[in-house]
Amino acid sequence: MSVLDTIKKVKEQSKKRKFNQSMDIVINLKNVDLKKQENKFTADFQFPYAVSNKRIGVIGEVITKKAKDADELINKSKLQELIKDKKKAKEFFNTLDFLIAEAPLMPTIAKEFGIILGPRNMMPKPLPIQEDPSNMINALKKTITIKLKDAAIIQCKIGHEKMENNQIKENAETLLSFIRGKLPKGNNNIKDIRLKLTMGAPIKVK
Repeated sequence: MSVLDTIKKVKEQSKKRKFNQSMDIVINLKNVDLKKQENKFTADFQFPYAVSNKRIGVIGEVITKKAKDADELINKSKLQELIKDKKKAKEFFNTLDFLIAEAPLMPTIAKEFGIILGPRNMMPKPLPIQEDPSNMINALKKTITIKLKDAAIIQCKIGHEKMENNQIKENAETLLSFIRGKLPKGNNNIKDIRLKLTMGAPIKVK
């Protein structure tokens, strides 16, 4: 079955749930030596269509006034509050998926929060003070972080069951193209591909 046919079958075979299930892709890999550091990666990938409600935080005194679509606005006063209470800062940042910060604040953020944000691959995306953060916010809401570390498998959300099938298909195919480019032997490193809803069984893409 093609990607589109598999998406249709996954939806048809799924039992109705009380929530909007996510559509996940499971990519099983082969012949990738993950003992070699160069074969591992962590990368941000932007889908054509947003797959979920990513929470975005914006840090700064100027760009926060323009960030109408952000989920959290962190002005100078709020930033100082988080610097003074690292436990509170950790809890706060754990509620977010991505951060944008005024470029001049990056050294301070790295110094104060690097130990919190670094391991989560959540260091802010820098933005010049004079720029409007709206475009970056919209792009990040379509972005996921993909990791290939110790297990030869990549699994992530590519949509949800209420999305149009063609949108999920485009998300899946764009992601696969990106991952092929990251693998040492491209398509030859992919063992199989499966699609599933949150509570459903995976179905192989042929």
